[in-house]
This record gives sequence, C-alpha cells and structure tokens, in this order.
Amino acid sequence: MKKLYFCLLLGVLSWPVQAEDIPQKEEDEHLLLHTTYVWQKKQSIVTQTATQSLVTPMDKSYSLNLVAHVAKRVWDGAEVYLNAEIEQTAPFWAMADVGGASNQEDIVDRGRPTFFLSRAFLRQTWGEGGGQEYLAGSENQLSGKVDVNRWVLTAGQFSLVDIFGKNSYTFDPTLFFMNWSNSTYAAYDYAGDAHGYTWAVALERYQPDWVLRVSHAMLPKAQFGFNLDTNVLRHYGQQVELEHKHQVAGREGRARVLLWRNRGAFGQFLDAVQRRLPNRAPDVRAVQQFDRVKYGVGADFEQSITDNLGVFCRVMMSDGRSETWSYLDVDDSATVGVTLKGMSWDRPDDLLGFVVKNNYISPERRAYLLAGGVTLLNTQGAFAYGVQTIFETYYNWKLRDGVQFTVDYQRVNHPSFNQYRGPADVYGFRIHMEY
Repeated sequence: MKKLYFCLLLGVLSWPVQAEDIPQKEEDEHLLLHTTYVWQKKQSIVTQTATQSLVTPMDKSYSLNLVAHVAKRVWDGAEVYLNAEIEQTAPFWAMADVGGASNQEDIVDRGRPTFFLSRAFLRQTWGEGGGQEYLAGSENQLSGKVDVNRWVLTAGQFSLVDIFGKNSYTFDPTLFFMNWSNSTYAAYDYAGDAHGYTWAVALERYQPDWVLRVSHAMLPKAQFGFNLDTNVLRHYGQQVELEHKHQVAGREGRARVLLWRNRGAFGQFLDAVQRRLPNRAPDVRAVQQFDRVKYGVGADFEQSITDNLGVFCRVMMSDGRSETWSYLDVDDSATVGVTLKGMSWDRPDDLLGFVVKNNYISPERRAYLLAGGVTLLNTQGAFAYGVQTIFETYYNWKLRDGVQFTVDYQRVNHPSFNQYRGPADVYGFRIHMEY
C-alpha cells in the first residue's frame, strides 16, 4: 500500500498545474485539487513510567491527503461548496500526548486509504452597499466582488476555524506551521468531530473596519467522536467573535476577540477526584452524567511590519473545570510568532516562520492528574507539573507554480505538562501541490 501511494504521489507531481488567477477574475464555479504529503521523525526522548506515553525510541510518521474542492454559484449571492478527501496516515504512537500533535494532517490513524466528505455548505451573501471589494479565489472562496457592507450566512458542514480565530499567518497547516495547536488557539475547544468538522450555522456582519461573527454548532456525541449530537437545543457549541482592521504606520493589521461556550455532558475533574473509589485512580469519564457548560475567551493580533515581515500573537483562557471534548488538553495558551517572506534573498514566494507557544492546564486538571487520572489525550505515570512550551520553525520553498516543499522542526518541552517527560524533537518535510 505504501508503494501504491508513493507511485500516486509521483504521478500527481507530473500533473499540470493551473495557471495563476487573472487579477479581478470573477468565478462562477471552480474545481481545485490539492495533495499534501507530510513525513516526520521523532528523536528518542527521555521519559519516566507512564501507562501510555511517547515511546522512547526514534519513531516515524507520515500522512497523505488528497482533496477535491468544488464550488458553484447557484443564485444571486449564493454559493455552494463541497470538499471530498482521501487520506492515509500513520501517526506517531500517542503523539497527541504532547498536547499539540506535531502534524495536524494525521490526527486520526488511518492505515489504509479512507474517503470522507469534510465540507458541504451553502454561503449566502446580502450586499448593503458602501462600495465594493475584491475577494481573491481560494479553495473555499469563489473570486469576485462583494459589497463592503454585507451580511454572510454559512450553513452546513465545515470547520469552525474556517471562520473563527483565522489568523492570516497560521491558519493553513498545508502551507504554514504543521503543529496542530498552531492552527488556532490551543485552548479553544471548538465543536467538531475527530477530524475537526461539524454541522453549524454562522452569521457574519461586515463593515469597512469591523466584522462581527456568531455561530451555533453541533458537538460530537462522544468525546473526540465522529458522530455528531443532533440535539442542538441541548448540546451545542457557540461562539462570538469581533474583528477590527487597523493600520499602524501605514501597515495593515487585525485584532480579534473571541468568546466561546459549549454545553454538553462533560465530566469535571474535581467531581472525578471526589467521587473516585478507594485505592483507585479517578476517571473523568465516569462523571459525564450531567450537562455542564465550558467556556473561554481569547484575543488574537496580527500585524504587517514591512512588505516581507509579519508578526502575530494570541492568548486564550478557559474555565478549565471540565474535560476536553473536541480539541486539545489545554486550558490556557499564549503564542507569539513571526513570518518572513524571502524577498531579501531573491525568493519572494518563499516563507520562513518561527513560533513559540506556552500551554497551561488548570489547577483542577492538575489535581486530577496528580491523583492518577488520565484523559484521552493526556496520560500519566509519575507527574510533576511543568508549563508546556512548543517551538516550531519552517521554511517553505515555492518550487514552481502550484508546488511547494517545506522543511519543519519542532521542539516540545514538558510533553503532557510533565517535567518527567521530554523534551521531544520532531523533524519533518511536507510536499504540497495544487492543480
């Protein structure tokens, strides 16, 4: 099977790529295809006793993902989008245990090619004047002009991070940073299935310098599950985001504030500790009988400094009392990073990125882990709390139109927030093709 996919990858490399978009092009439909292959190697690390942890020896992983993006205008202001994917993955054993998996493309272990629909949604736009602006075409955006003042309704299956917390320097793991926790706020337990997709309704209000976004989405029935809970009046994920576009010294930037609130049958850590059986470790899954609310607030900032240089930062805090349901075992997070274009060395389409992230867990989660408890993404043996720091850097070469090659390095201090573990060093490369 690996030979089959290697041959497929070579075949895709030989396919012709599409020409670059003509400026101000108006699309009525498009079919875009992309392929992303990621290979990573984890060096041997030091770890102490644990029931399930990063394996000590060197390990390797890969992911291969093929996606078809279909879009079409169906009536005035309305567009439909469909994404169909085939993926095959072999992730590091228990790599999610670091609190931020090193490759967002291989979260789910799929030892054979698997087909699924990731997105199927309708986008309806109502213009209200104020001049027009041009939206460049992309995988899930038909190019064309829209009113500056407008309402946009998105309904169907998509990922909430397609719309919320979308930082220009970090949002795409096929082009930018690979680590799962760098695609959005690490502490944002956004509603989504094991792939990160959900059925939802989102409404956006655009004005010249402001955007307001709200959404109501389905949660998975089970923690990190594939099946979604259709009881949307009882169990759901909600978010509100306010974005402001500004200029500093003539350079464009954006600032965002995001509030989110989930309601579901979440177990709480202190309940699990207090209700554990004598001489037994607590189990947060045993206290999922009651509906509870989990919430958080985050702020995101991005700023262009020069034509070549951009910086970004984001912070988020969540209540930390309840278990993670859809994303990462992180309760608070802080990130700062920089992205540099290759103009200074005559490679204007290349990208160089650096990011440092600190992830934290709540006192309630710490007490649970100290008592011997485990979660699906955070398993322990001996435990001594330490702030988890993830450093990542990448260099993205544009080899030709539609073909990019990236090398990437990550270092994770205190995997699973445990001073007895790590550090973990991960090296990798990525090939991304659009055609």
